[in-house]
Amino acid sequence: MNEYYFRKLNSKEQSVYRKIIDTVNAGGLNVNAIFFRDSNQVTEIAKAVNYDHPELFFVNFQHLSFLKTPMGITYHIDYIVKTSKLSDTADLFERKIDEILKKASKSNLRGEYEKCRWIHNYLIKNTRYNYDAMKRPELYPDSFNAKGALIDGVAVCEGVSKAFKLLCDRFGVNAMIAFGTASNDSFGVNVPHAWNIVKFNTEYMHVDVTWDLGMSETSKSMRYDYFCVSDRWLMADHKFNLFPECRTDDYSYFSKRKRLFIKGRDLQSYLDIELKNGATTLYFKVDTVNKDFKSVQNRILEQVSKSVSVNLYSAYSLEMVNNLKQMCFFFRVKSDRR
Repeated sequence: MNEYYFRKLNSKEQSVYRKIIDTVNAGGLNVNAIFFRDSNQVTEIAKAVNYDHPELFFVNFQHLSFLKTPMGITYHIDYIVKTSKLSDTADLFERKIDEILKKASKSNLRGEYEKCRWIHNYLIKNTRYNYDAMKRPELYPDSFNAKGALIDGVAVCEGVSKAFKLLCDRFGVNAMIAFGTASNDSFGVNVPHAWNIVKFNTEYMHVDVTWDLGMSETSKSMRYDYFCVSDRWLMADHKFNLFPECRTDDYSYFSKRKRLFIKGRDLQSYLDIELKNGATTLYFKVDTVNKDFKSVQNRILEQVSKSVSVNLYSAYSLEMVNNLKQMCFFFRVKSDRR
């Protein structure tokens, strides 16, 4: 288990961090943070527990309450689930996790990368984004935790990222939750957002399941626009700081599948081979220094259209669901020949 936020605390803060976990596991209500006079300090400790331990889904970390005493701050734990039902709810949750692990074992996953991709795909297939929870978060507390994503099948980015980390923890994949702001046409500019960072060997990379979920729903096809990408690409539509540097794109879907193109002739070769083999979808990424996204898209559309015309010899139509900030292009080809 990656306790990234625990490691950022000093020794006294780490002691309170452990107290919170022990108290929750015992079903307790109060944590005495002696020597702390400022509730903001304890708030940061509780946040660290929240991000490091998504299995504590039954604790309400959205609203924290404190009592100031002569000995310091007392943190009162608020449970989303009634204490009388905590055991049954936790058992239900663990049975669901076991079910997911058994399902994954049938895929004979090898190594951290395959496990990470399986978790990414599982969440996209089994989770819906809860837009109502963003408008009225107090009505949907579970959408902000792992239970919402894994059992209810509805969550917002925080719940999805917690579910991803929890499954990574159980699969033995090094993962943490990251947060900052993000912007796109659907959500507006610079809204609070959570995603994940994973580590393979010595390299860190970003995984934003929530945004891949949105792209997959729109495309009606599994998308990997934000799977194992570097800071360079994520910073195109996310803002963040103070996280481990993510330098490589070697583990991205496009690098692994050899669908990352810099030269036009390499893209052309890919298009021709795919279309001659009867492909109905074209999904690739272009690495360009040109920031005029629309002009790049127009050139790509022209190139794809010409290639389809040459290789299909029949009337056709193209459906296009592109992600210009990430330079990810998705086309669905419909031809009278098929």
